[in-house]
Amino acid sequence: MSDRALERVVRRESHSSRSFAAAVVLVLVIALLAWVATETVLRAFELPALLAPPGAVATWITGLPGSAPAGALVAGGVVAGLIGVVSIILAIAPGRLAKQRLSGDGPVVLVDHGALAASVAQGVANDLSFDRREIAVGVGHRIIDVTVRPAFGVEVDRSAVSASAEREIERFGLVREPRVRVYVVASREKEPA
Repeated sequence: MSDRALERVVRRESHSSRSFAAAVVLVLVIALLAWVATETVLRAFELPALLAPPGAVATWITGLPGSAPAGALVAGGVVAGLIGVVSIILAIAPGRLAKQRLSGDGPVVLVDHGALAASVAQGVANDLSFDRREIAVGVGHRIIDVTVRPAFGVEVDRSAVSASAEREIERFGLVREPRVRVYVVASREKEPA
């Protein structure tokens, strides 16, 4: 397989498609066109409108700036603007799946963020003699958050946790190594005697 074809396969496996967003927009446009067509046919046969005749809706929209309260117009404009911004972001931004690419000369391998998080958590727990349930790891494309909830009275060395997590990430050999952030959440209750 050529390098270009391989990169296309990797991109397809690591990025989400826009088909759901496109389908939602398409369904909304089809519903609007079906309504306009239905109202037009009803008007042609001089039958009562289902909701409102398209001409009346157009007249209402053009008269809206003078008849509606300013707050309602601003709120409607903000909602319409947000819908437009979200649509543009969905169209332009790459939708990445929760996967990271491993480096190496062999076959291309993608690792799921869940598997990476479990491995980092287990590695930190083993290295620093913590119970695995005291370590929570969240993996993003650029940052890995390691949260330690030690037993009451146990001190945690953040730099040791960070170093252990970074060793585990290096062991994977990711193409882009994310930055590690460590959080220590102190226990507020004493352990039962």
